[in-house]
Amino acid sequence: MHRTQIFLDPLQYRRLKAMASESNTSLGELIRRLIDRFIGAQKEGSAISSFCGALEDSECRSTNFKKFLYTDGRKNLR
Repeated sequence: MHRTQIFLDPLQYRRLKAMASESNTSLGELIRRLIDRFIGAQKEGSAISSFCGALEDSECRSTNFKKFLYTDGRKNLR
């Protein structure tokens, strides 16, 4: 584990201290958990975005998706 120092404005500090108190944990542990969540969300988002455009359908495109969602055109997707 690495030790680091950060600067928080007074409002950030009060909110984080309150959150740590509510979850019965230390301020440091709370910040580590929040960082893990943030990093995890970024990884998940990048995996999804890397999948975009991987598959193509010649009939259902972003320009005519409503036809497939709201009309009989959707039967072609089943």
